[in-house]
Amino acid sequence: MDSLDIVPKRTSRRWLDMVVGTSAIVIAVISLVVALRQSQIMERQLAASIWPYLQYGTGNGTDDGKKIISFDIENVGVGPAQVHSVSLRYKDKPIHDVRELMLACCSDLLDAKGKPNLWANSLHGQVLAPNRPRAFLTLIDTPENAPYWDRLNAERFKVEFKACYCSVLDQCWMVDSTRDERTPLAACPAQQPDDYNG
Repeated sequence: MDSLDIVPKRTSRRWLDMVVGTSAIVIAVISLVVALRQSQIMERQLAASIWPYLQYGTGNGTDDGKKIISFDIENVGVGPAQVHSVSLRYKDKPIHDVRELMLACCSDLLDAKGKPNLWANSLHGQVLAPNRPRAFLTLIDTPENAPYWDRLNAERFKVEFKACYCSVLDQCWMVDSTRDERTPLAACPAQQPDDYNG
């Protein structure tokens, strides 16, 4: 061996550099996973803070004892609900408006007594605020309406109701009076020819 050749000493610096570099990569990956998880949690919290929940109901009286048949929808959630489509069926027949409902349930009364005095409203495109019930069909028990009130009171539970609605984050659901649970949907279907229009 030549006396001028120098053999470098092996040090642990390279090993230390690898440990530090690997640690930095692991910490970066963990930080990314934590940030993604935190983002998901925040999205869920936001969705929960504006979560609408529609309920359908029908009644035959008010709290103060007035005899009023009503078909109602109420947003019992915490955020607004935009209604995109509504359908009513009576004895499995689509109902487009109040006139068709009265013809389907009460045509004999219409022939004998003429038209009842009732109130109707469309729900299509409506934005429903939380905890504010909205009646879309109302019939007050008056002397002129009495036969219709009695008939509709007996038949109102045969009316089936469906509505598709979305939150402001475009999360959508279908509420169906024949089911206990609402169904989540990717989007509400377009308005159909058989939908209820008020």
